[in-house]
Amino acid sequence: MRAARVLAVARRDLRRVASGRARWRLAVLAVGLLTVAATARLPTASPAPPAPAAVRGAVPPALRPAVALDPAAPAQLDPGPPLTLTGERVPLALRAALDATDPAPSVIRRITLDPLHLPGRGLVVTLLVLSLLGAPLAESLPGEREERTLESLLASSLSAAEVVVGKAVAWAGAGAAAVTLAALGGALTGSWAPGVELLAAPAALAAAVAGGLWVVRDAPDVVSGATATMRLLPAVSVGLLAASAALATVHPLLGAAVPLGGALWVAGGAVGGPAALTVAIASALGLSAALLAVTARALEAVPPATAARSPVGVAALGAAAWLVLVASGGAWGVVVPGAPSPRAAVGLAAGASVLAALALWQGAQVGAPRTWDRLPRLRAIGEAAGAGALLGVGLPGLARVELTPAALDPLLHPLAGGLLPHDGPVSATLALATLGAVVAQELLFRGPALRRRPLLAAALWTLAVSPGRPLVGLASAAVLLVLARRSGVGAAMVARLAALAALAVI
Repeated sequence: MRAARVLAVARRDLRRVASGRARWRLAVLAVGLLTVAATARLPTASPAPPAPAAVRGAVPPALRPAVALDPAAPAQLDPGPPLTLTGERVPLALRAALDATDPAPSVIRRITLDPLHLPGRGLVVTLLVLSLLGAPLAESLPGEREERTLESLLASSLSAAEVVVGKAVAWAGAGAAAVTLAALGGALTGSWAPGVELLAAPAALAAAVAGGLWVVRDAPDVVSGATATMRLLPAVSVGLLAASAALATVHPLLGAAVPLGGALWVAGGAVGGPAALTVAIASALGLSAALLAVTARALEAVPPATAARSPVGVAALGAAAWLVLVASGGAWGVVVPGAPSPRAAVGLAAGASVLAALALWQGAQVGAPRTWDRLPRLRAIGEAAGAGALLGVGLPGLARVELTPAALDPLLHPLAGGLLPHDGPVSATLALATLGAVVAQELLFRGPALRRRPLLAAALWTLAVSPGRPLVGLASAAVLLVLARRSGVGAAMVARLAALAALAVI
């Protein structure tokens, strides 16, 4: 890949898109919106400095460096054995110290996390610039194809990689320049004091631009490209941002490691430190490089590969993300044996955000069937509710006959996301996270794109939500796929909700 040719493609793309009739209207709109975002007085919050956790009671020697005795502290320690912590709120510093003790504490009751620090103005500006890039990206590759100039570019001495990277450099660079100008305007007016965390914004924009080029790689014209990018980029970005925010409550570096979402979260200043900044930039640039490579290969394919031919790959990515995100949420908690971890809700929320973003991504690809195909009729709703109730009654019995080690139960419960009943109390937060997981799972695994591959859909579903209990996963997949094929993905959602209700009753 030759740098001079990449830059030449970037300059050409900027000139070509900027020569459109609506260029001045778009420029004025962008300047006006960024001016308001950079100079308006907005409430911001910064991460609280780490401090020793305050507890009352007796403190074991291993915890003394991490805690401070305070008779008015909300959390109480009992050295045991077993070591017991009781309280309404447990600071993250104390949780980390407890996890490092040997043996680890066996009981934590009524746990809630520290309040989540809100991101600042950097996130608002970056998201605004990201949304404004949807229109130029819709004219980049699709406009070339509509004007029949893309074939000329690819037939020249330029490689497909140079064409794709040049277009990405053009719009990621334009987005980074817009963020920089907004930061300068905010600093000059005294309304914003941008810090080093804003270095994550260009990485986030690079990942978003690469994703936008990947989505429109097969779009035949500007209209279809605009439909994909302007609908998809904000939705996927917000979904990955939600996953990053959820995982940041477990550990800041976990939140920063979410591709694109972590860079957005760090750019907003919600997570500080050089380690988080480095991880966020690396994950965003890694995603950008992978997407650009796939896009370049698609442009070289003869005949061109279509986006609608890869639903299994998207579902497989969703299954892997579900395992990683939800398992991390289930494994970080220290819980009463048999009760749901307070981290289970974090993992479920993160996993549901990524699955929903992938479902939207799949549905927005050119030529792909819609993620939400039709609403079920009244009779179909009744059938789905009855099938779901029977499923909820039968799944616990199937779970009991499977040879699953009891030690895996705390991990399998959050992975299932509503397939199996919890033995302990379920909080409102966990219930909402489970509901979101149900909707996201059905959109991705029972959507129209996978209905023609029922065996693969059932296998991916079982691998994601029920790896330790394959009978439970396969039985539920069979019932839900039949309902989805008969009456649409909405019927499968009704069945899941009915199954949840049955599980709650029994």
